[in-house]
Amino acid sequence: MGRKRKDNVISLRLSDEELEGLHDIMKNRQITRVSDLMRQILSMIRANLCTEADNATSTEHVRIP
Repeated sequence: MGRKRKDNVISLRLSDEELEGLHDIMKNRQITRVSDLMRQILSMIRANLCTEADNATSTEHVRIP
């Protein structure tokens, strides 16, 4: 039998202004699905954290704002 697909869902509450800003970003980047935008954002965050970790000394901690 085939394996059943498991969906991982994250719920996020946004104000009207935040939602409008999200739609603006998606329109400007020509992104049609929020999931695609979130994947791009997560990739950018990972890359940024890796860069910060590479630049940190062994006694510094990388902070997420």
